[in-house]
Amino acid sequence: FVTRQMHENPQFVEDVCRNILQNAKDAFNDRNLEMNAEATSLESIHKHDVIAQGHIVVNGG
Repeated sequence: FVTRQMHENPQFVEDVCRNILQNAKDAFNDRNLEMNAEATSLESIHKHDVIAQGHIVVNGG
């Protein structure tokens, strides 16, 4: 299921972080929340991996 879903909706690592943080904000918008997200793409084609990080504070954390 997860693999099929990933192939149907490919995303860059920065999009993954952004979506995680947005979903958390939407789900917990009535609470104090501070959250970090990190996604890593383990590259097989390139000689480097790609890492994206994000941080949100909702209602003062």
